[in-house]
Amino acid sequence: MAWFIYLIQSGDTEKICFFAGVSRQREIYIMSANYLQTLKWHGDADLTKHIVQFYTKARAVESLSGFYESVAQVSLFYFSAIRVCFYVRTYGQFD
Repeated sequence: MAWFIYLIQSGDTEKICFFAGVSRQREIYIMSANYLQTLKWHGDADLTKHIVQFYTKARAVESLSGFYESVAQVSLFYFSAIRVCFYVRTYGQFD
């Protein structure tokens, strides 16, 4: 397990995803998903897919629901900002 902690500290995302993918240990899945959440996952579909996959394999329901909540918050912020920009561009003002 210590070797995986060193791998996470190295920051080599590709190797982390590979080793977590072939692992069968719940702790490694959770550590990998937690690490991937520290990256810019909202702009990368592969990272998002890996996070969901690792939490699902670990059967970490609470962590998975927390991640989905983060996804919802980012989406809400993003689409809300788009709506405001569209309104300002269309009507030339913001109420």
